[in-house]
Amino acid sequence: MNKTEALAILTSGADWWQYYAQAILVKQEKSGNRIRLNTLLNAKSGLCSEDCGYCAQSKDSKAPINRYGLLPKDEIIRKALIAKKK
Repeated sequence: MNKTEALAILTSGADWWQYYAQAILVKQEKSGNRIRLNTLLNAKSGLCSEDCGYCAQSKDSKAPINRYGLLPKDEIIRKALIAKKK
């Protein structure tokens, strides 16, 4: 779905449950009851030098996240290869 199509749906006043039900049917057809979980690995977490007030990655954020500097290159590559296999 492109931006124009999404905007048309959002402004149409249509019954959202109709779209939800259709999405469930498509999901069932494509993958049955299976789900796929994805997670992100931050190469660096928190400690960002920018001060975007909305972002948990900012060095000044009080968000309860793990904070660590840039991971070593070999660890990033190793974890990327693991993710690719999945």
